[in-house]
Amino acid sequence: MKKIVRIFMLCLLISCWISPVFAATDKRPPHIDIVINNAPDQFYYLDLLVDDGETLRFRELREVNYNSQMLRTLESLVPEGMHTALWQGTHQKMFGDLVGVKQEDGSMLHSLDGYGVPDRFKLLFVFEDGTTRVSDWYDYEMFIGKVFVDYETLEIKTRPFELFYIYHYLLLVIPYALIKMISYISTKLIPRTKKSIFLCTLAILLEIAVVTPIMSYGTIYNGSLGQAAMVLMFGQMVYTFAEYYYAVYFLKNSNLKGMTVTFLANIIASIVLIQLLQYEFTIFLY
Repeated sequence: MKKIVRIFMLCLLISCWISPVFAATDKRPPHIDIVINNAPDQFYYLDLLVDDGETLRFRELREVNYNSQMLRTLESLVPEGMHTALWQGTHQKMFGDLVGVKQEDGSMLHSLDGYGVPDRFKLLFVFEDGTTRVSDWYDYEMFIGKVFVDYETLEIKTRPFELFYIYHYLLLVIPYALIKMISYISTKLIPRTKKSIFLCTLAILLEIAVVTPIMSYGTIYNGSLGQAAMVLMFGQMVYTFAEYYYAVYFLKNSNLKGMTVTFLANIIASIVLIQLLQYEFTIFLY
């Protein structure tokens, strides 16, 4: 019993030690790509309307690079209590351009980077002839790196979360399952029979099916890979002791050394998940 308690405390310490390390891995500046579908043929500027906040503002744009008349029109349209993020500045630095980049499919891409990317904004379109359009409010979420705007309706959409979930699952399932299965077989935690391996594989696939939404929702809607890592590490500790309970009371296998190796394999699998998740956000959301 003392050995079990010691292993539990060791697992708890390892979990607490590793989690803050991952908490520092998500300190990347916010990024958002605004894709304008059915983009207008006329030349336009696009800026973000935000509520007034801090009086100190950083502006990275220079007037010499833009049409002064369009800038005056833009300034005149700002309602009281609001300001534009790109032209009039934000409380922290934000990098972008009032002019979009035309894509092969005819859409226009506007990319914004930096800690000054606002959490809530409206889209403001200004044209050379003085006409303008303003969208409804949009609430930006940290890891939703791309939004799609239909210019005809000014409706703002993001990629379907279900697509991200499926992509997430397919990316994680192979390395995660391999690490876990190798640890099970090498430590003789499960019998080397086809039935045991088949049932174990199903259990691993089910585990990943549970882990995936926790990682996905936790990361996107909390805006932090660190928080997702802490949840995952704690979950792996609980899962390890569930495995131990199953091995002792159902398989009559009290191999504590094997369980220690299995826990370390769970930690390694978690590290792989976090690293893949970071890579995933880079290629899928950005």
